Amino acid sequence: METRILPAAIATASKTTLNITGDAEAGSNLQLEQISGGVRLTALSGTIRVNGADVTSADFTGITTLNVRLGAGDDTVSVLGSLNLKNVTFNLGDGDNSLSVGAGMNVTGKLSVTGGTGDDTVSFEGSIAKSASISLGLGNDQISLLGTSFSSSVTINTGAGADLVTIDETSLGVDASFNNTLTINTGEDNDEVSIRNAATKRITLNTGDDDDIVDLENITANGTLSLQTGAGADILNLVSVTQTASGTNTINVGTGADAVVIAQSSLKANTNIDLGTGIINTLSVDDTSFAGTFNLNTNGGVQTGVGDVINIETNTSLVGGTVFSKAAKLKVGAAADINLGLLEVSSDTDFLSTLSITGINPVASLEVAADNIFFATVPNLSKVLRTDLV
Repeated sequence: METRILPAAIATASKTTLNITGDAEAGSNLQLEQISGGVRLTALSGTIRVNGADVTSADFTGITTLNVRLGAGDDTVSVLGSLNLKNVTFNLGDGDNSLSVGAGMNVTGKLSVTGGTGDDTVSFEGSIAKSASISLGLGNDQISLLGTSFSSSVTINTGAGADLVTIDETSLGVDASFNNTLTINTGEDNDEVSIRNAATKRITLNTGDDDDIVDLENITANGTLSLQTGAGADILNLVSVTQTASGTNTINVGTGADAVVIAQSSLKANTNIDLGTGIINTLSVDDTSFAGTFNLNTNGGVQTGVGDVINIETNTSLVGGTVFSKAAKLKVGAAADINLGLLEVSSDTDFLSTLSITGINPVASLEVAADNIFFATVPNLSKVLRTDLV
């Protein structure tokens, strides 16, 4: 009996659209690149079928739309060089898949990436598009957007699994840019989201349940922040974040022993922080200005957290100050430990409006480095025991 070797993919061109369909079961290893007047498709292993013939490479001219649909095997797709298209869709299917897009890809319309069950890796560097949707299914997925630029909204969904999402500058120092809303949902399991060296509009983030790590650093957000980490022992760091729009920033870290750090940042909108329930949640604030109101709650104001630690201006490695320009309200749970400043030259805090702190029994403990704190009015304390450091 003759053995037939199936092609890794079938490619068909219809006017300005190139459709690439991978084998339903076997994995495909494909490469796409720009050529003069068109697109070249190469099978890095096996062949591709074009017009009934099996070849290793084929050129297609006049292409503006690209649709790639792969099967259930472990697929690899690489995009090289300055590929200029209108709309691009990658459907990776099931399996452990890899999509790598190098610098120079320019999509004037919508960019769409979907993946099924499996551990997928998706990376874009220096790419430009109008809008983007990346949706990966069950599995431990990794997504990286390095120096990418989008003029409209971007949505990232990774589903359940221990996922890693990285947004950063390119190796040449080109920042990532999002000129509309950036939405990230990572689902359950222990996820990590890192957004650095980027300019955005609104950021909406939800990492779901389990122990998550979120790092936002060196970001300009020309919209509000909505950050949720769900149940679990979560870590949320905001460092060198400049938020410039009015409205309300929301941080909710859910149940579990969570740690939130806000440092060297400037937030224009009102800021609401909910540390949720759990034992010994921590909030540390240093060298940050809050132009709007500041509200800290535990579990939506029910105050069921226990032993929470609130530190304001206690990091001696940072030499700036923290300013609350409008009313600051802290509602804390049982036996909370609140530290306002240190007797160090690096510690300086100004409350330019009112400050109120409300605890429950057992009462909260408040230590105040009085020489380094300015209160525009006498703080309003309820079930809080104050001690001034001298």
